[in-house]
Amino acid sequence: MYGWQGKILKVDLSRERIETVPLTEKLRANFIGGRGINAKILFDELKRGTGGFDPDNVLIFGSGPLSGTLAPGAGRFNVSGKSPLGFLGDSNCGGHWAPELKFSGFDHILIRGKAKKPVYLLIRDGEAKLLDAEHLWGLDTWQTQKSIRKELRDPGVEVVCIGQAGENLVRLASIRTSLKHSAARGGMGAVMGSKNLKAIVVRGTQGVKIAHPEKFLQATKKCTELLKTHSFQTGFQAGDTAGTYGKLWSWHHTHSKLGTKHHQAANWEDADKLSPRLFHSQYRTKMLGDFSCPVQCLPRFRIKDGRYRGLYGEGPEFESIVSFGSMCLNTDLASVIRAAELTNRYGLDCDSTGRTIAFAMELYERGIITDKDIGFPLRWGDSQAIIRMVELIAKREGFGDILAEGELRAAQKIGRGAKKFALTIKGLELHESFRGSGAGHALGHSTSTRGSDHLRSSHHAEHDLSSEEAEKFYGYREAADRSVYEHKEKQVIYNEYSAALADMLEVCKFFGHWASPYCIDADLFAEVFSAATGIKMSGKDMLKAAERVYNVERAFIVREGARRKDDYPPDREFEDPLPSGPMRGSVLDRRKYDALLTRYYIAHGWDKKDGIPTREKLEELELRDVAKALEKALGEKV
Repeated sequence: MYGWQGKILKVDLSRERIETVPLTEKLRANFIGGRGINAKILFDELKRGTGGFDPDNVLIFGSGPLSGTLAPGAGRFNVSGKSPLGFLGDSNCGGHWAPELKFSGFDHILIRGKAKKPVYLLIRDGEAKLLDAEHLWGLDTWQTQKSIRKELRDPGVEVVCIGQAGENLVRLASIRTSLKHSAARGGMGAVMGSKNLKAIVVRGTQGVKIAHPEKFLQATKKCTELLKTHSFQTGFQAGDTAGTYGKLWSWHHTHSKLGTKHHQAANWEDADKLSPRLFHSQYRTKMLGDFSCPVQCLPRFRIKDGRYRGLYGEGPEFESIVSFGSMCLNTDLASVIRAAELTNRYGLDCDSTGRTIAFAMELYERGIITDKDIGFPLRWGDSQAIIRMVELIAKREGFGDILAEGELRAAQKIGRGAKKFALTIKGLELHESFRGSGAGHALGHSTSTRGSDHLRSSHHAEHDLSSEEAEKFYGYREAADRSVYEHKEKQVIYNEYSAALADMLEVCKFFGHWASPYCIDADLFAEVFSAATGIKMSGKDMLKAAERVYNVERAFIVREGARRKDDYPPDREFEDPLPSGPMRGSVLDRRKYDALLTRYYIAHGWDKKDGIPTREKLEELELRDVAKALEKALGEKV
């Protein structure tokens, strides 16, 4: 077999049973790998209504057919299950773990049940066993990886693990590998903790077979050369724009997309105080890259003086700076880096953690919660209060125990009108405000299958392209106009499939059309895939497979209760005009958004009332079994 290893490792923690089953040809052909195969396994294996912390919940790790090859950015994996925050838990992560999983002989790992005591899973060259992890319980993610490598006397093993946040079932908990790589969004670290599974360790010597080596090298060279020719990618590598922080901070601020003061604003008068040039000149020591990455966009840093002298790590990513900087009005860059480093160690989603702290700051400002509730003042810009709250959330101590539930559940516990200020979609904390970013962004984020999210879809044309470029690439000039609602469903759906395709192949999204029409398109990805696997597919075939995956995910969340009401931005986006910046006074138009959402459902071939995939659409995508299961669950025809 070429590309894939052809094996799924199934682990039942309750029964302490491990078995290997084949990765079937049907799964490979229809769902490719990674997120795609994860989605189908999740739909098939999980009983409707299973809770995020139920032992019957499954936890699925998936690599792709290009993982472990020389394809650009082919070092990623997806982790999937029922989210403890909402509906679909599915998160993507980079680093070097996924290639090592392939080298160990497996494509996917399917975990269910709950161990009687803490354990970790060790996989070496096709063999797997559960080992005691009680001595690791209570360690952070850095300590865990170091201890396992020392225990196994092998510095080359790759480890994914949880920290204290996952152990304590913090719903914002992530799964970590290396110093900062994270499968963060959706609380999969808490699911892993609920199973008493501390880590998965992989090591292998089995290579990945390539069907047509010369064609594969030619195709990957085309990809690399293409990425070198456009400033979108080259800007990630050097100077003040290196990394996502360098590339995106000022851009988001000037385009009224910067999450500020818990989304009360979308740009910030103090943005320059957290300028990337300060980080790169004062703290950055080198640039690194993931497995088979030609861009090298990951900074390593060290703080040499001040309160945080000696602090070192990797990152921070753009979202860390937003979460603990502009969202909380914190202008102390070193403290922002410290907060991000703590989320790495404790195993927390920096996005949801920082936004939930900002939510609490807004409640404090409004008098809904007080010093008596929290135990200390929680004012905007108080860097030490932010860091203290990160620690309390990870440990589920004091008021942190409430915030560890995430914004929506915390608001329900607090009461007193707090729910009005909980900004979530499908239970997941709001990624950015849409009042300034545009109708396409609002639709893409809001209809995302896992909740508020830019990585499921996007509408970058609203900011990145001229009207002439929009017409050239997409056939209509309005794609570049953020004020227009018409036709935006087309680009959102295309980007859904582009993002899904990257996650199915398990390559970096920033290399494909999700990021920019100047990057690698589906046809070139198909050329790489076909050369690697020996299975001839066109770009159209690959996008059809991505459509199939997106429909399975939609069917899953519909089965779990998602309806039209879950595809809307929070009320603030319709009611509170932006107070400053170039988009001052902007709000979303509820009537126009509602019409746009209906067009989106129709364009997908779904029921126009609630976005339920129809039998006709599912059968067109060769998903007759999904249609049958969905009708049985809903008790009606679809």
